[in-house]
Amino acid sequence: MRKLYSIEHTIDRTGGVSNIHTLKIADDDYPQCLREISCPPATLYIEGGLLLSFSKERRRAVGIVGSRRCSAYGRDMAARLGEDLSQEGITIVSGLAEGIDASAHWGALKGQGGTIAVLGCGLDVVYPKVNQVLYTKIKENGSVITEFEPGTLPFHQNFPARNRIISGLSDLIIVVEGAERSGALITADFALEQGKEVMAVPGRADTRFCKAPHKLLRSGAGLVETSQDVLEELGMDSHSKPKRSGNIPQLEALTDEETQVYRTLAEDSQNIDEIIMNTGLQTHIVSSILVILELKRLIIKGLDSKYHVCS
Repeated sequence: MRKLYSIEHTIDRTGGVSNIHTLKIADDDYPQCLREISCPPATLYIEGGLLLSFSKERRRAVGIVGSRRCSAYGRDMAARLGEDLSQEGITIVSGLAEGIDASAHWGALKGQGGTIAVLGCGLDVVYPKVNQVLYTKIKENGSVITEFEPGTLPFHQNFPARNRIISGLSDLIIVVEGAERSGALITADFALEQGKEVMAVPGRADTRFCKAPHKLLRSGAGLVETSQDVLEELGMDSHSKPKRSGNIPQLEALTDEETQVYRTLAEDSQNIDEIIMNTGLQTHIVSSILVILELKRLIIKGLDSKYHVCS
């Protein structure tokens, strides 16, 4: 039988799944906002402590969703919104998919609001594998949650179901990019059913990436150009200092592996296969690092599919 998914398991030597907390709908720490949605999950499986404090403190939360296959502009907007809103203490909720979701999570990890990732599989399944590093960081600094028992594979039908949890945890949903028929629109529909506000980031009119947000904007969704638009919708004032525009992080802030990839590219522009060969790092690690370096505006991917160091 053909292998449908690339997955990894995190099973401890005793045969159990490590560090998973189970939360039943009758438990005091179960989020009240999820109790109020249609078909609330009877059980939540959780790694990371943010959801429990989120439940107790009733933090403000914003869901940021969009396409797996997205533009550099879309990734940048998702990361900026995730970071800026997290700096205001807002928790960012998304689905740990490639593209927009991952960018929003990475941005949110830079602020005190943190991030919650909602999976369409069991917590012992790392999917997609390219987000393994991100998965670990969210467990350490936020929460990874699912309604699916350990061992559940990421079947396609699981993802529309998990989208109701993303919207249920969120005060509003932002769609950054997405095709005309996309999971982002499913999440937006759940939000509307739950009485939540839906907002969208506009994009280029001549690209399929922007069909979903433009459809929502035509239907009356709120326009998002900056985080200030979202704060106003939530009735919040900005408490953060103005962001420095275009500053490049110092190399000292990078991990050893990130520095290795950056220095390899500083010598010569390379595609991902060349980077893997020259660094000796595993494919999924290089893929994650490239996303991080792009979000930090240290590198950029050119039309020739090669990565270049930003000048």
